[in-house]
Amino acid sequence: MDWTAEEIRSNPFTHYELDNESRALSGYHVYTKCAFEGYTTMDEAQRLVYIMQTHNLNDEGILDDEDIADIIDSSDFQAKKVVIGVWRLMSEGKKSAWKERANLLNNRPLLGQVEELPEDLAAMNLLQLQDLVRECIRIDLSLLEKMLKRALRNENQRDLGKKKVQFPYSIEIESQIYRTGTLSTLLGRVIFGEKMSKLHQWELISKAGSDPFTYHFFGMDRLREIFTFQDLVVSLVKDNRADETTHLCSYGVVQNMLGQSTKAYVTAESRNTVTLTLCEEENGATHSLTFPKPSLYIRDEPPRQIVGYICGPDIVDGYKIIQINPACLYLSHKNTGNFKLLASKVCFDCEGRIVKNKST
Repeated sequence: MDWTAEEIRSNPFTHYELDNESRALSGYHVYTKCAFEGYTTMDEAQRLVYIMQTHNLNDEGILDDEDIADIIDSSDFQAKKVVIGVWRLMSEGKKSAWKERANLLNNRPLLGQVEELPEDLAAMNLLQLQDLVRECIRIDLSLLEKMLKRALRNENQRDLGKKKVQFPYSIEIESQIYRTGTLSTLLGRVIFGEKMSKLHQWELISKAGSDPFTYHFFGMDRLREIFTFQDLVVSLVKDNRADETTHLCSYGVVQNMLGQSTKAYVTAESRNTVTLTLCEEENGATHSLTFPKPSLYIRDEPPRQIVGYICGPDIVDGYKIIQINPACLYLSHKNTGNFKLLASKVCFDCEGRIVKNKST
């Protein structure tokens, strides 16, 4: 990008400048963005001319002196190397022009910014505002409650069959709870706290780069705690006619000493342990087993991704864990309020026994 100082000050903003919502841009930020985008779209001849106009880059030791063809390469690495090299040798006059351009971008009107409250809202006293906030929260909670309860009852569920989701590693949905939705900013603060303060740090699995915030939960009680608001509990469904209660939970698979496998539900957790509950075949009674919490396995070699959980060799009452699938919560990192919830469910009767034909 070989603009003159006057062109830098007067040329229209590019779409990639306007798409940046930051109001703390520097001249360096704006230049590198424009130059990087421009360089990657040049053909070979244009790139060569651009590089040769950069005042003895090789003499400055900024670029390798091996082969100019490597420098012409449009890969991100080479483009970044060239663009930064040009900035280092740029005249102070041009750098000042890029700073002025950055100031113009920083002073743009912010779309969607509230400059003045509506007259009716501005005239409200504190009590009226509190009532309004309560009503907004009540409505949002009611919508969330209906959505999760429909999921627990398997109502309005599409035929997911053997569909797999990357959440964050590949898993078959089958008849599990899988819900997507949107939370208002206000309700998001109520549920998860400011800056997700109500969620534990060890529950946060991924927040790097462009990934969403991904949280894993194990215990039934923990899920109920998150989705409980005073007397409103949206993480369970009570069927008064059958005197049964259905909960959101995680599930795992345990194996006895004979090699027989049984599905079990994670009913409790601490930072270091998980308690799995399975149903005895003979009398339907439940049997709870507490194990050390399996450790998360993340593949280090590119592409770096979560592979699953490594279950230890610990044996409790003749059982060991061979598989565990936590409930997963996906929260958008861009304040859009989008979320996804993947979990299992378990139904208990009034005597605390698992109702197998209603659980997943």
